[in-house]
Amino acid sequence: MSETGLMVQYVIIAVVVGVSAVSTLRRLAPSVFGRLLAMLSRPLERSSLAVVRRAGHGLRQAIPAAVGGACGSSGGCSRCGACPTTSVPAQDVAVMPLAPPRPLR
Repeated sequence: MSETGLMVQYVIIAVVVGVSAVSTLRRLAPSVFGRLLAMLSRPLERSSLAVVRRAGHGLRQAIPAAVGGACGSSGGCSRCGACPTTSVPAQDVAVMPLAPPRPLR
């Protein structure tokens, strides 16, 4: 295989691994993902170039609201009232009776 073909293969593998890592981080650690987006967007929003500022604003908008995108609480605690509460009404659950334990010999 030529040098160029090998380099293209490495680039494709790096892109696939990077996308997979971001997807996994977003799904399994949303608060870390939100803080990472906030860290990346801050310097971009302070840039003097309008295109870069728009990119930083786009990253800021991508922060999930449950992570603190609405009020900056980085946890969606709903203390300030900006985040909606996600309480689910309790359902009637059937209780299964258990037999008393047998004595040990």
